[in-house]
Amino acid sequence: MYTAEIGKLIFSRWKERTGREVTVKTYFNEEFFPLFFDSERYLMWVNNSRFDQAYKQKKKRPLTTEVRQAALSAFHEDVEVLEGREGHLFMGGFSRDLSSATASQISQIDIGFHTDDAYYSWLGMAAGIGVKGGVSLLLKTPAVLDLIVAGWSYYRKFLNDYDTLAPHQIDSWNAWWLIHNASRKVEKDRLAGFPPPNAMNEKDGVSAFVTPSWISVLFALIRVAEKPDIMTYIYSFGQTNKSIGFVPIKLGEIQKLSTLYEKLFGAEDFTRERKSLEALYDTELSFFQACRMGAIGLRAVEPKDLRKYMTTRDQSPKSIKFSENTIINFRIYQTWIIAMLKNEELLLTAQELAEVLSKVGPSSRGKKVLSQAVAKVLEAGGKKQFITALTDLITEEEFKQSPAAEQKGVFEKTVHELMRMPATNVPLFITLVRFKHAYNKL
Repeated sequence: MYTAEIGKLIFSRWKERTGREVTVKTYFNEEFFPLFFDSERYLMWVNNSRFDQAYKQKKKRPLTTEVRQAALSAFHEDVEVLEGREGHLFMGGFSRDLSSATASQISQIDIGFHTDDAYYSWLGMAAGIGVKGGVSLLLKTPAVLDLIVAGWSYYRKFLNDYDTLAPHQIDSWNAWWLIHNASRKVEKDRLAGFPPPNAMNEKDGVSAFVTPSWISVLFALIRVAEKPDIMTYIYSFGQTNKSIGFVPIKLGEIQKLSTLYEKLFGAEDFTRERKSLEALYDTELSFFQACRMGAIGLRAVEPKDLRKYMTTRDQSPKSIKFSENTIINFRIYQTWIIAMLKNEELLLTAQELAEVLSKVGPSSRGKKVLSQAVAKVLEAGGKKQFITALTDLITEEEFKQSPAAEQKGVFEKTVHELMRMPATNVPLFITLVRFKHAYNKL
């Protein structure tokens, strides 16, 4: 049913732009059908629809103009006698057999139905934004919908120009079109630089769009939607239907990562690294896992593999090795941690402690007492272990003779901050200290 709501908004905005007062059926005939289905290669696949049936028979009966027009006429006839939201005519609707895997969107609430709703649902379905994991997003956000609809004619041109490009990928196209246009100024040739290098793969001579990561789409939505919070409908409609439902996305929280990255590492580095930052950023959680959190915000976009550098009951932290290829990843880790701590003063505390620990020199006579004590501090897994390790370090006789002993105030400040810190934030803070300490050792 939400597909029809989205389609109705698309149609309304098209009428505003063009000044035309026509029926949605006329729009379907004159605008939508020519782009999506009046070709031997469709932009969108709709299981068991009249267009799908004609497409599947094209080896026996070529998909000529006459055949396509016949499919359109049959589609209209089916819609005219439609009494409800039936799946092959109403996108996202139910099947006649309620036990079928394609049964969905069934409600005991008496919601009025008009045949126009079927046409609207096709427009809405065509506005889906595909992400990795086999699901799509629908947004009732005018700026996003306008951009997606503007891309449909370019997809048709792109498909016509490249014979080896796989058809039926409107959701993936919409996602990459959104990402492409969100990161550039509007130019006369909107296909300039499209597709991005990581947008396609090729197998057996056929090129196809891959679905982008969901975090890449969210970064694009931050710049296009221009809202701190948006509501999305998340689903997968095909041979079987899946509906995750409505999930709010807190774009304002996620945007803080970019703002904080720029503040931490400088505007020049941020401007130079922004595209790499967004291309490299990957999340620990899949999109399904993120949706289970109820809302997608800062916590849901935890960077992938950060936990490998954190101490847990089952593992010691992975050693930190900075290089030209990994520096952006480590900056991403630090930015997310600081954003989660919600206290930039803790960054200063972590830096000060890391500097003091870096000054702890080797023990006399080649002993490793102090270096081992520092390692225990950096590899602590919680508040109690961390404070115990700090205490053990500063009570070592050889520590009292080191330059670091003169800065005991830093240890006291750190313990004070730890005591005020929620238990869930302690491992993040310790990991931040580890990153800063490793950087000081370069």
